[in-house]
Amino acid sequence: MINITFGLPYPELADEVDVVFQRHPRRSRINKKIRILSADQLDSCFQEMVSESDVLIGRGYTAQRLIEKKSEIPIITLPITAYDIIRAINECLNLYQPQHIAFIGNSISTIEAEAIAAHCSCRFSVYHAAHVEEISLKMSYAIKDSCDAFIGGYSVSLCAKKNNKNFVTIKTGESAVRLALDEAIRTVEILREERERTALYSIITNCAKDGIIYVANDLVIQVANPASIRYCQRYRKPVGESLTVVFPFMTAAAAEAITSGKENENQLYNHEGTLLSINYFPVIVQDKVTGIVITFQDITKIQKLETQIRQKLSEKGFTARYYFKDIIHVSSCID
Repeated sequence: MINITFGLPYPELADEVDVVFQRHPRRSRINKKIRILSADQLDSCFQEMVSESDVLIGRGYTAQRLIEKKSEIPIITLPITAYDIIRAINECLNLYQPQHIAFIGNSISTIEAEAIAAHCSCRFSVYHAAHVEEISLKMSYAIKDSCDAFIGGYSVSLCAKKNNKNFVTIKTGESAVRLALDEAIRTVEILREERERTALYSIITNCAKDGIIYVANDLVIQVANPASIRYCQRYRKPVGESLTVVFPFMTAAAAEAITSGKENENQLYNHEGTLLSINYFPVIVQDKVTGIVITFQDITKIQKLETQIRQKLSEKGFTARYYFKDIIHVSSCID
């Protein structure tokens, strides 16, 4: 089940979401919630929205504020498309017959609006308000520029209403809602797969008896499993430390492997009385070395284990695999 919460600016958009949801082929796997709120109402319920959701979908300044909060869950923006803007312009012309229309929006929506401005049948100006708090200022500029009607998102409509100005709220079409819903599902599924791989990787590295560390190109240790920490008694938390400080005897070979991009295996080193076998494996992404994985193990234990196996085999001695009772046929030639 995927938990999706929509933060929507006006109730009519919730109806659009319900229509798209009922038609969606994967609706049985989606738990949908809708909250009707504007960007300035977000702070009071943000933590609750995050706790109950796998992904959040917002529009305009609401989506922008969600992104600015840097949540641990993904944020999907419900776009204001060129079609949505054109539809709002036509509605505005039919309702008010304005001489000069002003569009106020954030950086994403103004790109679409500016592309339309040159083809509008009346004067059409675009004003960029980076945040909700700037809408009032931008509207005052538009009023000075003789704009007599406004289009924008819900926050712009509220500001226009306060200033007693003609306005039309840009409505989002079904196609935009469907695209955002599909993107939300795809994003959650990719994140879940990645978390599963990360958990599996963590289990493997933590359970491995060999020391495993990952070192970035600047020779700073990024990952170190529990087995590796046994060999760096002075640094119980080697992650974030330089390889040259924690394992100085590995530095030269690691730097060489990073530079050459070639593996370097079975390098022996006597570390404080422990004979280590060390392997260097460069991590190559798109033909570039991004770091290096170093594995190492105490071969003294392996040598002792091999000796014990030989001793047990010699004690057992040579024994016959088959006996006379196992003969199932005798050829007459033998007689």
